[in-house]
Amino acid sequence: MRKNYIFGALFAIAGLLIAIGPKTFFAVCASDGEMIMKCFYVAQTEIAIGAAIAILGIVLIFLKNSAAQITASIALALNGITAVLIPNVLIGVCKSEHMHCNAVTRPALNILGALVIVLAAIGIVLFREKDSKANE
Repeated sequence: MRKNYIFGALFAIAGLLIAIGPKTFFAVCASDGEMIMKCFYVAQTEIAIGAAIAILGIVLIFLKNSAAQITASIALALNGITAVLIPNVLIGVCKSEHMHCNAVTRPALNILGALVIVLAAIGIVLFREKDSKANE
């Protein structure tokens, strides 16, 4: 089985989890309508980042050129880094350690973002090896 199918499917699944997780599985804090918490914006932003990761994963399945696969993997790594930075640095979550977004959502996004980064790094190495073997 081709590597890009496996990596593409894994990225698509991780991207979907990042996109829908903060609204469902590991939801952010509930808003009462009057005051919107920072974690609400984290969830909204992660929808876009997760969708981009999922789309790039699907695109990776169809790429045959190793240079294009490497480029997609670099873009995926950057999106993974962004997925981690959003709840930790760029927007942040609620200050209380006991809030659901701080106890559940942020760690889940950190794990999924790290998974995307690690998979992308492995993909870059494997696709480069494929490229160097093709050039020999």
